[in-house]
Amino acid sequence: MASTSITLNDNKVALGLLVDKSGSMSAMDTREVCASLNNLIDEQMKTGKEILVWLSTFDDKYDTIYKGIEGKDAKVRRAYINPRGLTAIYDAMNTFITDLGADLRDMSDRPGKVVVVILTDGEENSSKKTDREKVMDMVREQQEKYSWEFVFLGANQDAIGNGAKMGIDSNAACTFDYSAEGCARVLRSTSNAVARAISGQTPRVEFTQEERDESQMVAPVPHHDSFELTSMPFAQNPYDEDDDEESQVTRTNAGLNSNYVFHKNI
Repeated sequence: MASTSITLNDNKVALGLLVDKSGSMSAMDTREVCASLNNLIDEQMKTGKEILVWLSTFDDKYDTIYKGIEGKDAKVRRAYINPRGLTAIYDAMNTFITDLGADLRDMSDRPGKVVVVILTDGEENSSKKTDREKVMDMVREQQEKYSWEFVFLGANQDAIGNGAKMGIDSNAACTFDYSAEGCARVLRSTSNAVARAISGQTPRVEFTQEERDESQMVAPVPHHDSFELTSMPFAQNPYDEDDDEESQVTRTNAGLNSNYVFHKNI
């Protein structure tokens, strides 16, 4: 039997997104999460690399949304991340890593870089099939054998400490403020960090201290005689959430001076 030729394509990137949709994520504002995730995908395409997206969501159940779809077609929609349930992150990581690995094994022209981004606002509380040690073994195997990179983003926790317990490098873990603004900021920071690694500016995904600080910051309001920290509101979305036509809303995060585009068709 003739052997199958397998190549690693350095111009091709597998971008995995594993997104928490447990009930507590309701504080994040699904519009902003969608906009920020779509922006992250769009920014990676600007590196000139071919971006293939794997997207799954989880609470105490697991949903596969996209498997190896081209970045230009991978739009995150609110229906995919409506909050519900508990947080079975260990089971979700097990399934995501297993499925992504199987998909890559079936490709003769494989991505030369694999980056998996995990976004959660809480700690593990409901996995039934997988424990932390199993996740750590899986993460380390993919890192050591296949050079996968994992990025861990967590609110309501020490993301660096919890990421390390799952085998994720501390340079690629970031804690964010438990708010819509905090989620938008950490995803913007992640977009920048991943783009730097994909484009070769850095050898791997790693956050700067400025990006860490910004992700945990609650933006201050203008003041004169006193200093007060508060949440800075986003621009009002002019589209009714029940509008079922395709639309784009460009929204500016005042804390970042960055535009986010929300594609709506749910």
